[in-house]
Parts: sequence; C-alpha cells; structure tokens
Amino acid sequence: MTGHTGNLPFIEGKPPKAARLIYARAAGPKLNLAIIYNNWKYIFFEGREYLFNLDEDPMEKTNLALKFPVLKGYLRQLAFYQLRINQKLNLFR
Repeated sequence: MTGHTGNLPFIEGKPPKAARLIYARAAGPKLNLAIIYNNWKYIFFEGREYLFNLDEDPMEKTNLALKFPVLKGYLRQLAFYQLRINQKLNLFR
C-alpha cells in the first residue's frame, strides 16, 4: 500500500475503534450505505464502491477504492456488520 492509511487495527491485531454508519437505505434489491472510520469514508452506492480520504480530499473528488483494495474491503465488511447491528437494534425503523 502506498500513501497514508491511518492506523488500521485489523493489521495491528487490535479491535476497531467505533465506526459511524452514516447512511443506509434499501430500495427493493438495492442497498446503499456509507460509513466513516477515522479519516476514511466508504460508500456502497448502486453496486459501486467509493473510498475517500476526508483529510486529504474533503470534497470527495478522488475515489481511492482501487488504490487501497484492502482498506476498501475492511470498511465494506465493517459497514455491513454495523448495518446488521443497527437492524437488530431497530435503529433504522
């Protein structure tokens, strides 16, 4: 990996800090969601994935999903995990 990724707990063997699931919406079979973790924002929208470094790109113009595939995959799993927790707690109803 090149560039700054911040401290990723899964690489360091530590549990993740709290991530914020900021958006989740299901429209029929489509699911859209977004999560913020540290300075990173991951978006899953209409089957496409986006990854932004909010410190370096606050206007979200440069999609880094292809540049950081491991981070993208980690945040995808974290987002869907957080969505399942929120659904169990009925936070989206």
